Amino acid sequence: MPKLAVASILTDAIRTVWAEKGDFARIGVIPAVALAFNVIALQVFQLSALMGSGMTMPSQPSIEDAHDLATRLLNENAGFFGVVLLFMFLGFVIVSFFACAWHYRILRPMQGRTVREALRWDSAKGRFILMAILLVAIEIAVQFGASIASGMAGMAVLAMVPGLAFAVVPILIVVPYGVAIYVMLRFAMVLPAAAVGDDLTLQDSWKLTQGNGLALLSLAILILFGIIAAMVTVFIPVSLVFSLLAFISPGLLTMMFLMQLVLCSLFMMGAGVWVTALSLAYRQLSDPKATA
Repeated sequence: MPKLAVASILTDAIRTVWAEKGDFARIGVIPAVALAFNVIALQVFQLSALMGSGMTMPSQPSIEDAHDLATRLLNENAGFFGVVLLFMFLGFVIVSFFACAWHYRILRPMQGRTVREALRWDSAKGRFILMAILLVAIEIAVQFGASIASGMAGMAVLAMVPGLAFAVVPILIVVPYGVAIYVMLRFAMVLPAAAVGDDLTLQDSWKLTQGNGLALLSLAILILFGIIAAMVTVFIPVSLVFSLLAFISPGLLTMMFLMQLVLCSLFMMGAGVWVTALSLAYRQLSDPKATA
């Protein structure tokens, strides 16, 4: 089984996105705009629900304040979280459409589709979304099980050495996430396979990624931190500029949308790098001779 080189795949992924920036922009612009509209609609809905119920957000909200607001909203408006989940699922579908189309573009460059063909519904996208939902369900289940196991282990350790709480508690928080993401990434090859119509099962993906789980985890962490760093770096100046413009311009929603469009575009760029990296990893693992 070939070994994945994290630095090489990450570098190739960034270079590929840059080299194919024209197609990337054509395929990614519609999902980025749709995602920005979805985020704004969700924010407007949340604010209207808060104002309609007579609730006010504290000037310096804490975790307890957020919990109290969530509890009151759930008690007074049971449909609130249903609508929020609907918006979140819509965002998930938007990103999945883009990911499926870009996987196909990377793995089948000689069979490139038009933007309309890449973004419209077809059986490959249906299978891709089902596989993505399955991976999310697996991640949640594994995280829940790992949380219980690590919690029991942590309680046993603290019972013997109470003074280790400062070291044990952070580990108990991080370990379940790490284990769940590791397991999900071992199954993740079903996504590029589904995008191009390859018949790959979860068991096949697990075998295909044998010995490369930590490499995939390292790749995912590097890209995730890159996305977070880029969005945080851009968010502060962009939010300040748009906040000032919102005061002097009557188009408050327009300013909010433009800010979200910038952030969503950055997110889609990061997602594009990850999708490209996953496609390159799938190509190397499934057909080593093609990358030799």
